[in-house]
Amino acid sequence: MKKSFAITGRIIVGLIIVVMAVFIFLTLSQRDAGMPNIFGYSVLTVETDSMKGDAKDNFQAGDLIIVKNLSPEQTLTLTTGQIITFWDIIDGQRAFNTHRITQVHNDSGIPSFTTKGDNNSVVDTDRKIANDVIGLYSGTKIVGGGTVMTFLQSKWGFFYCLVIPLLLFFLWQIYKLTKAIGAYRRLAIVEGEVKPVATPTTPVEVAPPPVAAEPEEVATVENSE
Repeated sequence: MKKSFAITGRIIVGLIIVVMAVFIFLTLSQRDAGMPNIFGYSVLTVETDSMKGDAKDNFQAGDLIIVKNLSPEQTLTLTTGQIITFWDIIDGQRAFNTHRITQVHNDSGIPSFTTKGDNNSVVDTDRKIANDVIGLYSGTKIVGGGTVMTFLQSKWGFFYCLVIPLLLFFLWQIYKLTKAIGAYRRLAIVEGEVKPVATPTTPVEVAPPPVAAEPEEVATVENSE
């Protein structure tokens, strides 16, 4: 029983650490472009199936992908077939999009890119210039990880994965403290009930000090002339 409680406590602590690390990553590691960035890489949630397919580098809605951030100068080395993340206009709003480069253009020394989702029938409407490009897909994905990430960022995800584990952790600590106090009190009571037992000893006869002998009287004889 004690062992199972200890294992449960470790699991709760581990879960709290993981969830807090995710929240710290999402809230504090923001770059100017507004995309989470740590050590030059970003983690993005895939929201559509525009890149769904059978190729090794395809991904679909609900996946988590890792993108290597690029500077405008680094975009000059991009080639056809690579998958990039860029700023796009989706449903009238500026948002991230990740599609494959189908053609590289170089008009008057200014590079631009035509992109297309592997699962889409037509190419994207506008060409993307270097300043639109944010990063290059690294080829690493976590299947279903995006769904988990989205849940963690939601109100209920915060409640279930952070508030409840923290509450359970504090209750566990209170339980251990109460148990330790109870054990200390029981030990104090037991020690208070034990009284010292006198050990009987055999009396030792002490001899009286020796009495000094009185000096004997010596008879004296007087000579008469």
